Amino acid sequence: MAKSRHRKGVMYPMELDRDDFLLASPLKPFAGSDAAHPTTRVEWPGERLRARPATAAARSAWNADRRPSADGLRTEAPERSIGPAMGGGTALDFSDETARGLPTDPAELRSWLLNHVTRTGPKSLRDPDLFLFQSASFLLGGAPVSEKVRVATYRLLASLKNVRLINATDARGRSGKAVSMRETSNGAGTVDLQLLIDPRNGTLTASQLIVVAPGQRNAVLPPGVRWYYEVIENAEWTEKPASSLLPKSLDVKADDGQRQ
Repeated sequence: MAKSRHRKGVMYPMELDRDDFLLASPLKPFAGSDAAHPTTRVEWPGERLRARPATAAARSAWNADRRPSADGLRTEAPERSIGPAMGGGTALDFSDETARGLPTDPAELRSWLLNHVTRTGPKSLRDPDLFLFQSASFLLGGAPVSEKVRVATYRLLASLKNVRLINATDARGRSGKAVSMRETSNGAGTVDLQLLIDPRNGTLTASQLIVVAPGQRNAVLPPGVRWYYEVIENAEWTEKPASSLLPKSLDVKADDGQRQ
């Protein structure tokens, strides 16, 4: 929620976002002077923070507040995770090398993921299906998995209980089909986690948490707004030289003979 700088007691919901970039190599690691060990994954944030009113009423309030920029709102950059880690839980995470060896059968993939998280985090999960749904965006947009694993992930999602097919609109205003699962807790209230999918190629285009009924942590937000969201502008394999993809400001060396 943004607090008006000119009108005492006035608050209105704003959407804040920033670009994040990730470059992963399946072959040779990158080397940086600030890294203890070379890595096959390099991530860096964009420099510009953007702000948009979250509702029509918020737009009116924002206009009346002289349309402050994201910097003018005096708020921190948005958190990246909208999965289990956002609620203090254990997030699905593993190396790029492990991602490339994941099972391509949906049932085997389910078993592998649940076994992995109970080995590295809690010994049991309150709702395994909810955890898998919350973690799907990591497999579909954050890990360099094969197309067969992506297909297996979609088939796994379709097998989960309480999954719904809906129409949804992302933070860029793009409308389309999405799969959704509802979660209720004291902290988050009731929220819908939505995964938006491009039907032309089956790629994940956005993930978002929509407030249905606010809880303790989001009590100031009205129903229907995005609490957290991620929009995927582009995710693909390329054979372009790594040096052409990394910003010059990063102190990272790349072998241009490798595939990205």
